[in-house]
Amino acid sequence: MPRNANHLSTPEGTGCIELSLELLIARRLGKDIARLARYFKPDVLHALRIPFEGIAATSIAADLPTAISVWGQDLAKQAPAAALLAAETRRSLANLRGLHADCHRDIALARQWGAPLEAIDLVAAGNMGYDSDLFCARQSVYEQRDRIFCPRGAGSSINYAGFLRVADRITRKNRNVEFVAARLAGNKEAENIRSQAQHPDRIILTGNLSRAKLAEMYRRSLVLVSPSLNDGTPNSVLEGMGCGAVPIVGDIAPLRELVEVRLPDSLVDPLDEIQMERRIVSVLEAPKQLWTKLSEIAQEIARTGWSQNATFGRVGEWYQRLA
Repeated sequence: MPRNANHLSTPEGTGCIELSLELLIARRLGKDIARLARYFKPDVLHALRIPFEGIAATSIAADLPTAISVWGQDLAKQAPAAALLAAETRRSLANLRGLHADCHRDIALARQWGAPLEAIDLVAAGNMGYDSDLFCARQSVYEQRDRIFCPRGAGSSINYAGFLRVADRITRKNRNVEFVAARLAGNKEAENIRSQAQHPDRIILTGNLSRAKLAEMYRRSLVLVSPSLNDGTPNSVLEGMGCGAVPIVGDIAPLRELVEVRLPDSLVDPLDEIQMERRIVSVLEAPKQLWTKLSEIAQEIARTGWSQNATFGRVGEWYQRLA
């Protein structure tokens, strides 16, 4: 089985021309931020991500308490991809007062990239946690679930092609399940794999889905698959777990933090399609009682640690400490 996952291209935003333009825009934005800060005199300035909001905030960080959120590939893959972006990343982290990430790995990486040891850190879900009033199992039961869902789209660190090849092999043997991949409709590679599948009607590629449609999809899913090679703690995984789908995710540090203790079998090598296939089949063939237990554990992990209800208070306390 091929070990190369679809394109696995360099991270978005690191092309020579694109990066130069983005940095130019960030510096201009930084001047506007400084002007507005002098006028409004905020207690804290919070930049959401390093490229390129954090870079825009660099010029004012020495004068105003500044926090930066670090997500996804910011430090693990994006910053090292270009020398210029690496230098700007170090500058943006140098004068931080607050540091937010959705996994402990990124807090440690930020320290390595120059974030001060005294910066006040917070590990919490991005976007202040997921909406557990919407993304919850409700009355959805085992018998109503007939799908394997990958919500991750065509990101450069997602092995979506491997997921679709696994979908082809499983649907050849199991006629009672559908595979759905979000945000892949029209993607050339995804459409090609689907068209060559033995049962293309049971491999569904969607466009963007509304939050309500996503929640409905999660509640119809037995399994949520996120075959990521580099990531933080994706809200899409948390939302799916909150809706009761059993996760199967790439065995990388942030997702290990999330599920290793209570759902260790959820971790797979995202490039090992045989392992991914076997794990999906094991969940599909699990007795209802076992699947229900795994689903309940997934819901509890998400709800108690990563929902808005679990996150808002901690974020408020963090802002108070920064100010």
